[in-house]
Amino acid sequence: MTTISEQRFRVQQTWPDRDDVFQVLNDDGDKVAHISHDNFVPPGTPKWSWHLTYHQSRNMPGFSGRCDSMNDCKAEIRARWPTFEEVLELEGHLERVRRPKHGVRTALFPGEDEYRRAVAETEALAGCLEDTYDDARLSLASLVIRRWEGDDGA
Repeated sequence: MTTISEQRFRVQQTWPDRDDVFQVLNDDGDKVAHISHDNFVPPGTPKWSWHLTYHQSRNMPGFSGRCDSMNDCKAEIRARWPTFEEVLELEGHLERVRRPKHGVRTALFPGEDEYRRAVAETEALAGCLEDTYDDARLSLASLVIRRWEGDDGA
C-alpha cells in the first residue's frame, strides 16, 4: 500500500472538449478530487475551485475551496489529502471501497444515528419523482432501514 508521503496525483481533463474541468487521480487511478475554472463568479472571487472526493464520500468542511490558479488548487489538494484520507479511514469508507476491489462482499452496517436519519429522510422524500437524485437518496435511506431492521434481502 502506498503511504501518504509517497502518494502521487495526476490531473486530467474530465471531458476532451472542455478545458475548464479536471479530475485528480491517485496512483491506483481512483478519482480523489475535482478542479474547475469558473468564469462566472463575483468580482474578487478566485476563479479556480477544488474539492476532495473519493468514491462518493460526502462533502466535508475543510476539504474544498477556491484558489487563484490551478497550481494553487493542486497544492491545496496535496496539503489536505493526508487529513482527508485519515477521516475516510476512520469512517471505514476506504475499507468499504477496498473490499469489493479485492473481491470481498461488503455489507452495510448502519448505526442507530444513521437509522434515525434514514427514517427522517424517507418521510421527507416521500412522493419524490422517479429517476431523480431524490429517488436515489430515498432508495439508499430505505436500504439502511431494511438492513437496520434485519431485512436486507440477503
